[in-house]
Amino acid sequence: MLITVRSGIVFIRVNGPKDFKILDGSTIGASTYIGLVKLLTDYKYPEEALRGAGSGDNSTIDMSVGDIYGGSYSNIGLSSHIIASSFCKARGKRKDELKRIRDCDISRSLLTIIAGNMLQIGYMLATLENLSNIILMGPYFDIPAFMQMASVHLFLKE
Repeated sequence: MLITVRSGIVFIRVNGPKDFKILDGSTIGASTYIGLVKLLTDYKYPEEALRGAGSGDNSTIDMSVGDIYGGSYSNIGLSSHIIASSFCKARGKRKDELKRIRDCDISRSLLTIIAGNMLQIGYMLATLENLSNIILMGPYFDIPAFMQMASVHLFLKE
């Protein structure tokens, strides 16, 4: 399966050079990230936001399994660091407290949301289509760095 990360995300089953089929798509892609970064942070350029995400800590605004249960939820194999709800910690904060959240943390959380959406849909489609090879590509992100940043906090069992 080929997953292209562009404005949105497209999931394509590729059987050969001229034998392919679009399986699904998502409107939540690179342009979503760029648009939300511009709305929610002071970053002027996407590259700046991506660099910031590399040093960001999304746990300041994302709620994890550990935040809910005080640790891992080992009965079902969930590690304490897995995100349970994105941006959840922001909901109870006052405006002055929200202004103290760092732009790099917001950027990291947004990047994790985009990757999580892509990974969930990709995994489901790969399972339904009985595919074991997945290739990611896109002009906006350094895909390995993008996936490494995001996958640490997404759906990984201990």
